[in-house]
Amino acid sequence: MANLFDKAKKSPTAKAKKTTEKKEVIVKGLDKEFADIIKLKKEVDEKSAKIATIHKQILDKGRDTYLKIYDEESKNPGSFNIATPDGHKVLVVPMERYPKVTEETKELIEEVYEGEDLIEEETTFSFNNTLLNLYSDKISEAIEKLDIPEEHKEKLITATTTMNIKKGTIDSLHTLGEGNVRDNWDTLQPSMQLKGFTKE
Repeated sequence: MANLFDKAKKSPTAKAKKTTEKKEVIVKGLDKEFADIIKLKKEVDEKSAKIATIHKQILDKGRDTYLKIYDEESKNPGSFNIATPDGHKVLVVPMERYPKVTEETKELIEEVYEGEDLIEEETTFSFNNTLLNLYSDKISEAIEKLDIPEEHKEKLITATTTMNIKKGTIDSLHTLGEGNVRDNWDTLQPSMQLKGFTKE
């Protein structure tokens, strides 16, 4: 009699073997189109690289302006527009998206901000699939009465823990550590976006 795990399984689908060589079919009348698209793609790549460079320059200026306002007002200024004398403007949006916190960065943050509770941990529990399959019949009958070795019981459920900078931290850059807004920004690395380039 099939148990719950057997019923949950689907019949494996046969996979077609991958071929390393592809058939080549000659099609006439596309020489110009191929030449045009290769040329245009090259131009797009070149312009994309130029856009990225200019975007970074504006973003750096937006960040510097944001940190200057933050330092002067001793509070998070939030989003704001930066504008040029001739009417160009863009919205600068600081965001609480921080780089992934590793054990190494956790130690650094705890050292720099001793006593500050900036990191939160989230643990996700899941079954160990190898052991789940190994003891599927017993689990199907009654999970609370598993007849498996104690050392396997301890390994049946696995835990994955992720660490993140707490939400709201960006509002405390002027009070954390020594109160240096720029240093705290550089250490914690929240992100920033530019939205809506316009000209009035």
